Amino acid sequence: MTYQSSDGTFTWKPIQEKPLYVSPQPQKLQELQPPLLQYHRYCFCGVTSSKVMVRKPGPKQGSLFFGCGNWTAARGARCQYFEWASP
Repeated sequence: MTYQSSDGTFTWKPIQEKPLYVSPQPQKLQELQPPLLQYHRYCFCGVTSSKVMVRKPGPKQGSLFFGCGNWTAARGARCQYFEWASP
C-alpha cells in the first residue's frame, strides 16, 4: 500500500493483517440480530391491510389474520382480501 505525502513523495507501508471475519461469541449472537419489523400486507383496495385477532370461540381463536384495510362495522369490507398472519 502507498500513500502520498504533502511533499509529493510516495511511501510504502506494510498492510496490517486483520482477520476477514471474527465469529461472534454464542451469547452475543442474539444481540446482533435485527429487531423484527412490523409487516403489513396491502389489501386489494391498495391500502394497508388490518391485522386482527380471531375472537370467536373455536380452534382458531387467538390467531391473527390480515383483512381489508377499508373495513368498517357499518359497511364491512370493501374487498375480499384475507390472509392468515401465522400458520
